[in-house]
Amino acid sequence: MRKNKPNSPKNTFKDKPAPGSAKKDDLKGNEFSFKKFFRSFKDQRYRKIFGLLLIIVSVYLFLAFTSYLFHWQDDDFYLEDKAFSFGLLLDNTIIARNMMGRLGAITAHLFIKQWFGISSFLFSLAAFTVGFKFMTRRSVLPVWKTIRYSFFAMIWFCLALGFIFTSETWTIMGGTFGYESNEKLNGIFGKTG
Repeated sequence: MRKNKPNSPKNTFKDKPAPGSAKKDDLKGNEFSFKKFFRSFKDQRYRKIFGLLLIIVSVYLFLAFTSYLFHWQDDDFYLEDKAFSFGLLLDNTIIARNMMGRLGAITAHLFIKQWFGISSFLFSLAAFTVGFKFMTRRSVLPVWKTIRYSFFAMIWFCLALGFIFTSETWTIMGGTFGYESNEKLNGIFGKTG
């Protein structure tokens, strides 16, 4: 039979380590890793929040791109030959006609004029498809197939619209990517290539 020891006071204070040997382990185990990041999507709350964020971004991009198609010449006057910066975003002298404000005008100018032309609308489609899948676990369209086809179509639409609309005033159709790629391809293969 086991004897009960008398109640002795417990030491609730930790021994203090020597001043020179103390290591800082405050953040140990809290390092960023993609494995931990993607593991957090098993929690339904994170998935739904991320899905809702993607849907909001896709709607925002769609509205900014659509408004840019109607007011691109007015917004282009303020944004041409300016690099994106937060100073540009906070500059009150810029009056954007884009319905999404200065951020929408800058984003649409970057995506449509500087990058991929009107095929940038496919970013909105891909973001909506992924966001809807994360939120509801149902897919409007097959997610990976939509992303692959959108990327493929975006590249080819840029090149085709850059070939059709060769004037620099219509670079919004194929974007700078389509226009410049077309110039390089015409230099290598000629107009028939």
